[in-house]
Amino acid sequence: GYREFLRELRLRLGSVAGVSLGMVFQAICGYAFLAWAPTFLQRTYGWSPGRSGRTLGMATLICGCLGMYMGGNLCDRWQQHGLCEAPLRVGVFSAVGTAVFFPLALTVANPVWMFSLLAPAILFLSLPIGCSYAALQLIFPNQLRGQVSALFLFILSLGGLSLGPLLPGLLTDYFFHNEKRIGSALALTIGIGAVLMGITFRATYRSYRAHYRMAQASRAP
Repeated sequence: GYREFLRELRLRLGSVAGVSLGMVFQAICGYAFLAWAPTFLQRTYGWSPGRSGRTLGMATLICGCLGMYMGGNLCDRWQQHGLCEAPLRVGVFSAVGTAVFFPLALTVANPVWMFSLLAPAILFLSLPIGCSYAALQLIFPNQLRGQVSALFLFILSLGGLSLGPLLPGLLTDYFFHNEKRIGSALALTIGIGAVLMGITFRATYRSYRAHYRMAQASRAP
């Protein structure tokens, strides 16, 4: 019931807020890139819509799927070594790579270098997508996991879908005052989002460890 869910949620509020907010920043980066990357390629390099779509589709399919797999694998390895906050560590690792590679890829003049930097950027951004969903499942009782997942998806969609596509457009129009600077606007949006993602995940380590151990103790025979 909702009363039980709210009670259990209050007990784990620090972890839920930390994981959710960290992934909101990740979603802002992801939705910003997906919304504006075709425009960036067309305005900056003069690519056609078809070429932009093929390039982005290939990069997202290959590097995005590989990143999610690698993130889950890395999380499992760290958990096997006793790091119960492993999903959050993946998020911090993702934030560092995203903050480095995306701004470089979006501000370089050469399209070959852009694509070479964009591939690892997408990979790093994709790392925490799978294990972040699992992170909340691991600290709640089995019968409440569906409601937790629904709440997490609601927060993620509300924050990421609203701010991600909006911020680069605002920065282009009101900060850079030049539609050709969409790459710089994207780089600034994703760079700041990645830094905030890393800080949020790192600040949640302590509370998540406590809630993870509490959940494991309650499941012990």
